[in-house]
Amino acid sequence: MERITIQQANSDHLVEIKEILTSHNLPNDDIDGHIENFLVASKNGSVIGMVGVEIYDQMALLRSFGVKNEYQGTGVGTMLFDEMLKRIKNKSVKKVFLLTTTAEGYFYKKGFVRFQRNNVPEKIQDSHEFKIACPSSAVCMRLMLS
Repeated sequence: MERITIQQANSDHLVEIKEILTSHNLPNDDIDGHIENFLVASKNGSVIGMVGVEIYDQMALLRSFGVKNEYQGTGVGTMLFDEMLKRIKNKSVKKVFLLTTTAEGYFYKKGFVRFQRNNVPEKIQDSHEFKIACPSSAVCMRLMLS
């Protein structure tokens, strides 16, 4: 049995990333331009999970995060999340924002807290995710990195 590996995503992973996002009803129409900030978890040559951020100076928007249903609860999401945090800290990111309609509890356990959407810095509010992809009813959350 092959182990799970985490690696930098590239354009070859786009179809599988979009399939995972679609299966979770998450937006996927704008990821091509941000693939350099995506990671994928792979097993036996197939993508089983992914996480993607958009970086704006010392801030990041966690814009895509998902694991295939059959791998949920196995630690794949935690592996992806932890590796993503490590990499963005190395890029001097101090704050991470996200919007969610279904996973507030999950992200709360990861250290995120609710944050007023209208107080999010303008650079992130101007993103496709904030302006178009996520509904105004989505919960906004923030994580402060040390």
